[in-house]
Amino acid sequence: MTKYSWHCKKDSAMHRDNGTKLIGMNKKNISTAFLVAIIVGTLLNLINSYDVLFEEKFTGKNAIKIMLTYMTPFCVSLYSSIKATKQKA
Repeated sequence: MTKYSWHCKKDSAMHRDNGTKLIGMNKKNISTAFLVAIIVGTLLNLINSYDVLFEEKFTGKNAIKIMLTYMTPFCVSLYSSIKATKQKA
């Protein structure tokens, strides 16, 4: 093995099938997760941060909350896609 080899259990969500490609980690899954994050994150931000967004009570603490609200559905969607792709393989 080279020093850049991917070390991971075979039963994990991502592993190299032939030493060159990560199963489940592809452009389609990433772009789908990004789209889900935009839609779900926007809806959640409108529900949870309505007063901050429309009443101009924006602070640095709110910026972190808003970013995390977009990151959470992205991570969940990407993880689910990777697990589903792995199960098909």
